[in-house]
Amino acid sequence: MRRLNVYDNGGKTADRYTVVLNDDQWLLSHDANMPNGVCMYGGKPSAESIARSGRKITLGDLPKGALLAVISIFEEELSNVCA
Repeated sequence: MRRLNVYDNGGKTADRYTVVLNDDQWLLSHDANMPNGVCMYGGKPSAESIARSGRKITLGDLPKGALLAVISIFEEELSNVCA
């Protein structure tokens, strides 16, 4: 079973959103799907990194650009599982 948590730091950093899928985290900006956006793998989340990630939000609270990036991440994860 997959676990998904989404966090919003309120815009304190360019990578405003943190998405944790199972034991991996991704750092995303508002426009993560654009060339000037932020969409990077953040490694394994620690208690400290989660504490700095802000308040917990739902996937539906993400802006469109960040949501599109999350969909791409899901597709990549699924292709790795099904390969």
